[in-house]
Formats: sequence, structure tokens, C-alpha cells
Amino acid sequence: MGRKYLLETNRLILRQCTPDDLAIFEEIFGDGEMMRHFGECKPLSAAEARAWLDSCIRHCDLHGWGPGLLVRKSDGEIVGLGVLTYMLHDPDSEEGDLIYMIRKPFWGEGFATEFARVAIEYILDETPIKRVVATAMPENKASNRVLEKAGMRFSDYNLETNRNRFVAETGSFG
Repeated sequence: MGRKYLLETNRLILRQCTPDDLAIFEEIFGDGEMMRHFGECKPLSAAEARAWLDSCIRHCDLHGWGPGLLVRKSDGEIVGLGVLTYMLHDPDSEEGDLIYMIRKPFWGEGFATEFARVAIEYILDETPIKRVVATAMPENKASNRVLEKAGMRFSDYNLETNRNRFVAETGSFG
């Protein structure tokens, strides 16, 4: 890809992941409190964290944009993970998936909303994706607020996955 930075906000840089980021992926995905609202709601093994890292690197290599680590500009501290991908990693999809995982020391500082706003705008303006989708468990009030503040609208609730679905679409975002 040749770019170190994928996108930038006022306080953050989303930088491309490298194999050297395995420890931070193990920390994020191995933290039970962070994972209680993500995926299957349990920490992931080191091998599963490695698979996530490999997937993030592969997406950026293939498409020139995608998941990365959120780095605070003021001091270079890694705030979390910001994921923007094709839905189900299918490059023929016109839907994109937005995920953010902010490390606990940075909860409540507005980084998730700041990233989500810029990421949605980037996905809709700079990629072939026409609709961005994000989900949050209803009991995760903070994440639901983030998605609304980022300009996404509530779409529906999936009982099977216990997730609220939010969308932002070309022509109706901004």
C-alpha cells in the first residue's frame, strides 16, 4: 500500500497494522471487559488475535484502505482498533462494516465517536461502498450513543445476535 496512515481525525491517526502489533491485538482481544460486548462476548485466544491482525493487514494490502490502530497524535499512544472493511470481507459488497475497540484507559474521551464520524465519511466518499453498517448490543448504551452521535441511524434489532443495527448511506450521511 505504501501509506503508513489510513485516515486522520483531529486527535487520532488510523495507521496500518504490521506484524509487530501482535502484542496490542492480544491485549485488546484478550481483555474480558472490552470483549463483553463484542463478537461472542468472550476474550479471544492469542491465535484468534493473530488471525484478526493477519486479516487487518491482508485487507489493507488488497484494497489500500481498511482496519488499523488508532494512535493519539499528541503522544503516539495506541488508543484502540478502528476497523473499516467490506461487509463479510466481500469486495463485491456495497456494504461496509464499521467496528471500533477503544482501550479502557481511553473510554469516555470521545475517541470512538471521532473515529466513527471520519471513518464513515471516508468509506462513503472514497470507496465503492454505498452503506456503512455497525452493530451494538442494546445494553451497551455508550456504543449505541457513539453510533448515533457519529451520524448513523438505527435500522433494526436482531434478536438472534442481540444487536442493534445502525446504518449510514451515501446521500443521507453528513
